[in-house]
This record gives sequence, C-alpha cells and structure tokens, in this order.
Amino acid sequence: MRPPVPMMPIDDLDVEQVDDVARHANDDVKRTMAQAAWTRLRQVELDADTLGGRELSFLVSCAREVLERRWGRFDC
Repeated sequence: MRPPVPMMPIDDLDVEQVDDVARHANDDVKRTMAQAAWTRLRQVELDADTLGGRELSFLVSCAREVLERRWGRFDC
C-alpha cells in the first residue's frame, strides 16, 4: 500500500488546466489528482444519498470504486 499523498490544490483550476496537468504529470501527481477527485466524490456521494436517494448514491460510489481500482485505496 502506498503512503497517503498530500492533496493537490486543483479546485481553482479550470477543466483545460486540470486536463493539461494530468496529461503531462508523473504517476505521483496523477495519484494525487485521483485522490482529490475521490475525496470530492465522497462528499457528492453523501449529498446524493440525501438528495437523490440510494440509486444516485450508488452511481457515485461506483465512480469512487473505479478510482480505487486504478490507483489503490485512499485514506479518508
């Protein structure tokens, strides 16, 4: 298991900037970006369960699981 990677502050970047960073980044940077996305999806999953019910929450959960399969487990 890899040690936790500090969060990368990508929230202030627009989509093209994030895409450019991801395209030219090494694996550690990509894992950091994946962890940031996983963390945001975790919050969306909680909101989805409250607002959209179990089905919507399940879909967001599947997206988080895809990130975990590709990059390994992330700490909460």
